[in-house]
This record gives sequence, C-alpha cells and structure tokens, in this order.
Amino acid sequence: MDRCTPPCQRPTSPPPQLDEFFCVGEAGSRADELAELGLAEDLIWNPPDPADV
Repeated sequence: MDRCTPPCQRPTSPPPQLDEFFCVGEAGSRADELAELGLAEDLIWNPPDPADV
C-alpha cells in the first residue's frame, strides 16, 4: 500500500550512486587502495593533458 499522500512527491530521477562522491578529508584513507590500482589522487583529479602525453 502506498503511504505517500499529497504534497508528497516521488523523485523524477534516481539518486546518484554513493561511490560517485569522494570526500577530500578521506584522501589519506584511500591512498593505499589507489596505489594498488596504480592510481593516485593527483592522477584522478588532475589528469595529464592529452596534448602533453
């Protein structure tokens, strides 16, 4: 049974996935995991310019 009554409205689009967000304050805690993947914060947020590669 739907308990949603006006003015309650359902969202028209799904919420974003939580893994799409990275908190700056958690950079240190994910550094080891990124290193295992051959990545680093700098490579993710400041990728090299394709013209320089």
